[in-house]
Amino acid sequence: MRVMRQSDIGIIFCIGIFVSTLLLLYPFTNEETIYNPRPKEYGYLTEDLRLREMKQRLTSAQQRNPEPAPPLSENEASTPSPGSLPCDGNCHVQVQLCAFFPGRLKPGTYCCPETGCLVTFVNSKKYALQNKTDVIIFFQHGRQNQEELSRTRRPHHAWVFLTREAGPAVNIHRDAIYNWSMTYRSDSDFPIPYGVYNKKVPTISEHEMVDWTKGKTKLVAWVASNCYKTGWPRLEFVRNLSKHIEVDMYGACGDDNCTLSHRKCQYGPLVQEHKFYLALENKVCKDYITEKFWSNALKQNLVPIVYGPSRSEYEKWAPPHSFIHVNDFESMEELAKYITKLDEDDALYSEYFEWQRHGSVESFGIWQWITLDMICNIAKKYHKSINTFEMFHVEQEFWDYSCRGDIETVFYKKL
Repeated sequence: MRVMRQSDIGIIFCIGIFVSTLLLLYPFTNEETIYNPRPKEYGYLTEDLRLREMKQRLTSAQQRNPEPAPPLSENEASTPSPGSLPCDGNCHVQVQLCAFFPGRLKPGTYCCPETGCLVTFVNSKKYALQNKTDVIIFFQHGRQNQEELSRTRRPHHAWVFLTREAGPAVNIHRDAIYNWSMTYRSDSDFPIPYGVYNKKVPTISEHEMVDWTKGKTKLVAWVASNCYKTGWPRLEFVRNLSKHIEVDMYGACGDDNCTLSHRKCQYGPLVQEHKFYLALENKVCKDYITEKFWSNALKQNLVPIVYGPSRSEYEKWAPPHSFIHVNDFESMEELAKYITKLDEDDALYSEYFEWQRHGSVESFGIWQWITLDMICNIAKKYHKSINTFEMFHVEQEFWDYSCRGDIETVFYKKL
């Protein structure tokens, strides 16, 4: 057998190192050559593959979750290849919200798959950005210089009036001319109510047995911080009702130790010990049904006794047979007798919760309406209406005729 010399071993070792180096380098060289014609910008994927990946990411995210799909980067969103994304770049609308809400939608550029439009959402009060914006949403409490904005307003600008306050409380930008509205009213271009009734998602099963009187040892609760600055004599109404039945008054108008800021009072055991809740609005305005009805009463399994809009307007929003409307009674005594009757008859009282077998309620803060769906709807309306904008005057046409200052029930005149 021939003994290998040291020089032969050295040659073989060098050859082995060379071959190993080639094997290690080959995959990167091959990927770089075949898959990456633009290595500095796109890493190891071609632009087509990256766009397909982005499209798959957007589509799967939108199908999986109603939450907004991840926003595209500036480079991806501004110059997409035609036909490679749900949005092909032929439609692009920028929407600027001149207010700050801790909403779920972050500023960025998104794809609206229903319309094929790109929409850029900007959350800023800066004037400079408004020149590049198509739709500007002004919050009622904003402090922009309205005269300056009107002077620099461009023909293509669409202005949206945003508020959830009742008409008489709106005193900023009332004289401005807007194109669309975003309010609690059902006839707004973009309605943002305080709550909704979802007929598709039951709260309890159809045959589930629930004792709706359990733990409710008291009769009527009322929580309020505004005692006198109301559109009607609400405090006097509650005091008069308390002469006929037991009414526990919490907040600044009653027990000051239990205020709206204390959860034990507004949503906690103090209120939940009652069967009824006085969901009396401080302003009597069209469609003005606030958290008093949705969060403080229905969500807490209390029967709301309501006054504000008409019964028909409550019925438009609320679950069926879920509330007692003050206007249904001709006297304070008649209202008190009906409440007492329900208190004494558990079966009749429980009928006010039957709606939970067929649906559920959700309550919303104003920031929860600033979603991708809402911004896409605004962009869609802008794209369709760019040449046919309609104007309305906030003060004269939208608020002044939507509220009334006196209660419409006969019995209130007896106070």
